[in-house]
Amino acid sequence: MATMNDCKQIQPLLAEYADGELIGETTRQVETHVQSCAVCQSIADDFAATARLVSSLPTPKGPSANFEAMLARRIADECLAPKPLSPLDKLRVWWDEKTAPSAAGYRFAPALAGAFVVLVALFPAGYLLTRSDNVTVTRVLPLSSPDTAANLVASDPTLTELWDEHTSFSSAQLLGDPATALTGIAEN
Repeated sequence: MATMNDCKQIQPLLAEYADGELIGETTRQVETHVQSCAVCQSIADDFAATARLVSSLPTPKGPSANFEAMLARRIADECLAPKPLSPLDKLRVWWDEKTAPSAAGYRFAPALAGAFVVLVALFPAGYLLTRSDNVTVTRVLPLSSPDTAANLVASDPTLTELWDEHTSFSSAQLLGDPATALTGIAEN
């Protein structure tokens, strides 16, 4: 290794130096640099103090003799413990209890079935009543004669425009014979 006078080359080696893991010429070059550089000396002292502190900590003990048995029992207790029922599960249990056959037959089955049908019937009505989209409801008037339709169209400019488009389209050329239309598709 070349001479190590540069702190950028020395500082990555300071932790190993403080732990005594460097060997040979590298150790001598780091020692020489640390003696002449106050910044690297401070870093090396911090590493050495940390190493002394860690070595003074008590050695952790291993698990107790019955650790594995206690762990297995705890896992089994967690797995076998009854789980709280969700609201849907509670409803299913209640339904099963109320509809189970008894000595006199099914207890609440007809009443519950009727209530269920009413709820199913009311759901679409509730949905339609609470929709918030911009649906315009138009009143359909019974038309007793074509003159009544013409009067309605004449009184509304939008309907007049639509009526004119309709009559111009319906008076356009005929669509043709359906049989020829199908043969024309088959040829393409």
